[in-house]
Amino acid sequence: MKEITSAQLLAGSLNHQVMPRVPCICPGGMMNMMTAELMELAQVWWPQAHTDGNLMATLAEAAYTAGIFDNIGIPFCMTVEAETMGSSVDLGDRLTEPRVIGYAASSVEQWEQIQELSLENGRIPAVLQAIKKIK
Repeated sequence: MKEITSAQLLAGSLNHQVMPRVPCICPGGMMNMMTAELMELAQVWWPQAHTDGNLMATLAEAAYTAGIFDNIGIPFCMTVEAETMGSSVDLGDRLTEPRVIGYAASSVEQWEQIQELSLENGRIPAVLQAIKKIK
């Protein structure tokens, strides 16, 4: 029997075809399930993988190549944009995701002090590097 690819599995499911199994996708951000076991398998750990595009790509690909997910999802948290817009972020540790520890504004009236989203600041360059590597 010919093995079906993840892309074929997802496309078939979206087209209401009977497939051998339900596809499992994890889009990235807070939905991305990186475990200590996956980090061990890839030999890449948090928090380093949050700031290095090559490490981020390697770790994200591990979940796909191990057959756990039918896609590759990055980044591993939802704080990348908040960070580049002026929030302070704690990158966590091997078992804890990054989290905002200081907001860019303390009230809605201060919206003008929020920095414009920049593709050159914070961890966004690492995410873009990972996307290029994965592609």
